[in-house]
Amino acid sequence: MAIDESIYTCKICTGLKADKDYNRFLILVKRDGKRKRKVLDYAKKGWSKRDRVRIATRELDTFINKLESVHKGDVPRLKGYVKTFFDSLPKTSWTTTKKKHYDNYIDASLGNKKIDEILPTHIEECMAKQSRDGLHPRTVNTTLEILRPLYKKAIINRLVLYSPCEGLKMKIPKSKKIVTDASERLREIHAVIMDAFRDDAFYRALYLFALMGRRKGEILSLRWENVSFDHSYVVLSDTKNDEVQKMFLPESVKSALESFYDPVGEWVFSSPTVPGSHINNIEKTTAKIKKKLPYFTLHYLRNVIVSAMAEQGQAAVSMSGALGHLSANTIDKYLTLNYLAGSRMASETIENIVK
Repeated sequence: MAIDESIYTCKICTGLKADKDYNRFLILVKRDGKRKRKVLDYAKKGWSKRDRVRIATRELDTFINKLESVHKGDVPRLKGYVKTFFDSLPKTSWTTTKKKHYDNYIDASLGNKKIDEILPTHIEECMAKQSRDGLHPRTVNTTLEILRPLYKKAIINRLVLYSPCEGLKMKIPKSKKIVTDASERLREIHAVIMDAFRDDAFYRALYLFALMGRRKGEILSLRWENVSFDHSYVVLSDTKNDEVQKMFLPESVKSALESFYDPVGEWVFSSPTVPGSHINNIEKTTAKIKKKLPYFTLHYLRNVIVSAMAEQGQAAVSMSGALGHLSANTIDKYLTLNYLAGSRMASETIENIVK
């Protein structure tokens, strides 16, 4: 059927016009000297004018995207490109966690779509389903944490022109960070750890590491080659922000590590059942602490530590350095943090509290 271009009198942007009622839209672009056209008819949709324009604009992006792909027939489906994307990343706990999230919550909804056909609405629907299934907003937000860098790479490789993640946000409720009477709570946790593992240096070292602000993945993936007993520091290579960090090794942790040091071993916290691997599941040993402190989790310790440091008057920069954050806050986003100094200060503060 011939397209009557004369009825499209309202210009929205380059390549997109609408009729006077903004019910029908005409996409018109030129590529290789040829005019490419497409009509979008939303007359029977119950959408507002604003939504019709917004969706038509997205359709224009998708239309151009397909035309501009270097090899249109070679544009991969998401599930194929995800494999390429993850294979190119370092094998860290971040990669493992994100790959598992994709497999469990994204692939069924988006995996069979070509990456240049995925629209923001598709991603929004995928995330909405995750929310309906009861996932926490922070977990749902992992979808964007995966797709944003994936599409950034796809743009660099000229597979797509724009990212459908642009403008999408997940509203995450603010969690309470300040713990009241944090110094007292720190003493309480320290006492329980020392009592529960007084005859077990292996797990005493593990939980004391956590008490110093280290994340579970950073602790379990620690290698003996990255522990310096002579200079009292450890090098963390598997961090949340993918940055190698040098952290202070306090005496209480060092002495526990020295008691089971294995000069030919690879992992500090090696698995007793899987040769060549580190332990992964610490629920049973954590339960020993939770039996006396029901509120206890490794991540909660980070809130306790930063709150205790605040009570002792430590600066935000020191607190961020101790926890391994890239920056203290938005204002300080260009500040390079001294992780070693921050973690040393945290260790001294903690040890002063628990004495």
